[in-house]
Amino acid sequence: MYNGNNQLYAFIAAYQETSSIPSAGTVVTNANMPDGTVAVVDTENKVLSSLPSTGKVKIVQSMGSDKPLIHGPFMDVTELTITSANYIAPQEQISYIGWNGTSGTLPAENSTSFYLFIEKEDNDEMNRSNQQNGIHAQFKTSASSSAEEWAFLGANTLFKNTLFEVPNPDGGARYIRVMAVTDGTHTQATDGSSAVTAAVTFNSKTVEIGDANDVSVDDIISFGSTAGAQDTYKIAAISGTTITMNAPFRGASDAAAVLNVVSGNSNYGVRVAGVAGPYDPVADRLYYKNRFILKALSEGEAIDADTTTTQAASEGRGSWQDVGEKEFLSHGQMGRARNLMTAPFESRPTEYVEGGKYSIIQLEANSERKEMLGNSNFKTQLYIFLQLEGTDEDLPDGSQGDVLADTLVSGFSAGDLDA
Repeated sequence: MYNGNNQLYAFIAAYQETSSIPSAGTVVTNANMPDGTVAVVDTENKVLSSLPSTGKVKIVQSMGSDKPLIHGPFMDVTELTITSANYIAPQEQISYIGWNGTSGTLPAENSTSFYLFIEKEDNDEMNRSNQQNGIHAQFKTSASSSAEEWAFLGANTLFKNTLFEVPNPDGGARYIRVMAVTDGTHTQATDGSSAVTAAVTFNSKTVEIGDANDVSVDDIISFGSTAGAQDTYKIAAISGTTITMNAPFRGASDAAAVLNVVSGNSNYGVRVAGVAGPYDPVADRLYYKNRFILKALSEGEAIDADTTTTQAASEGRGSWQDVGEKEFLSHGQMGRARNLMTAPFESRPTEYVEGGKYSIIQLEANSERKEMLGNSNFKTQLYIFLQLEGTDEDLPDGSQGDVLADTLVSGFSAGDLDA
């Protein structure tokens, strides 16, 4: 589609372990191109197995035998710049106040009010066109405060205020995942030789466990893996096999989470990580990761605590959301604002696979367009997204992605576009 002086095209090559691209010289039709097949063709719509030194070529994609082929523009091979890029997984922002897995401390000020603020920096139309909003949390320490108390109060208060955010379709944390973390050792609770499991429910303080003999009131506990960052809680009461924690469970519900007892705690922190929200290209248009600034204040001033971001947010490259966005924009929807359509519309059928991962071939050419009053230059950008095999995340020799890369990318070798 046109966007000022640019044209954007997105073609999606489905994963085919054995390429279904017709043999070189065959004229492509929707009958000989299975759904999700992408081919490079000449001016007579004949399949090319390599680029000619001169002349024009185009990209063609099938959407099944009951639909017409999708044709890209003819591009002069002498004007083409072709690049390729591997899939890169998206990642969430992770920020800390206090202990961050390596270092850092929290204050231990008695009877003091503190204020946590998540200032949203999201890259969507709503946040770009309005004053940035955020998530606020205020709490007050006791007369005999500690870094442990600060971490539990801060994490729980901030968590409660995330419940006003858009619900996560998968349940669990909304917009951000808040944890109270410590440098202690997480050890699985056992009933003899078996790990004790617990039934935890999102936003509930009550935990049902198989055996309470290994835990006591005031123990610090966590759930799940003993490696990496773990959310911690304090046991407030035990009745039979029912534990009541000092705060509601902040993770996704789990009927059989492994119970850990945490010991040797000396440093504490509050960990805040972005949470992947729902994404639909038609409704949301732009795909982005949650970005935010984490602030901690007391009486209007920044507190004496270590605030660090250990991982920046990144959309990565070639995620299904990234591909869905590019495909949707190529349908001609570049100017439509997020969730602001007054009436729904019927979008063109899509080819991206939710959960899929894609490496990319990009074709770019500067061209001249004849207009009523003279000519104008414009740029054509064409993406071919190569779906990777689901388990090994690769493009095996002879697969469709491998054949397309071999046709278009100079010096390509099998495996170059694996994840």
